Amino acid sequence: MINGNILKFGYGDIAVGSDGLTQRMSFQQFKPPAECGGDVPEDVEYIGEEIVLQISYDEYREFNKQLKSVLSKEISSFDFKGYVFDFTNYNEESVKVCKKRSESAMYSYFLCMAA
Repeated sequence: MINGNILKFGYGDIAVGSDGLTQRMSFQQFKPPAECGGDVPEDVEYIGEEIVLQISYDEYREFNKQLKSVLSKEISSFDFKGYVFDFTNYNEESVKVCKKRSESAMYSYFLCMAA
């Protein structure tokens, strides 16, 4: 669920998206909840405003470092770009989808590095 600047993961109600061309990640709450880490069903109702964050390579590295700490259960939440990413209701798939989408947001950057 999203409450102000707090994104509470592990409930299956936040759609996590990304755009590799613009290096952006997006987050939006929806209902009814779905399986954590799975595709968002087509028949959901989106709630509230979409949060869109543009990330640089250094920010990507920091975000993934924090996610790694969540996966190892060293921390349960962290601040990133003015938002609190709260994984207190721990679900490994929620963390993995955030990691996957952050990698997708950096897709073009990675392609340029490989060229």
